Amino acid sequence: MIMLELKLPVQAEQCIALLKRMPKRHPMMSTVEKDLKAWLKGYYGEQAAGYYLSFLLKMIIISIMDCD
Repeated sequence: MIMLELKLPVQAEQCIALLKRMPKRHPMMSTVEKDLKAWLKGYYGEQAAGYYLSFLLKMIIISIMDCD
């Protein structure tokens, strides 16, 4: 099985870069912040799921080793 490293989504990095460069009162500021929150929620959700799945993977490996 191929396990990929979980990285911050490119879209979230783009939103962060935009927020750094955008004036405080720009009309699109709230939209970019909302998008960033959504991307980060997904990222942190996948991180949390990966944490619990890592335990499941360890349990499966141990159960396979015990069958031998």
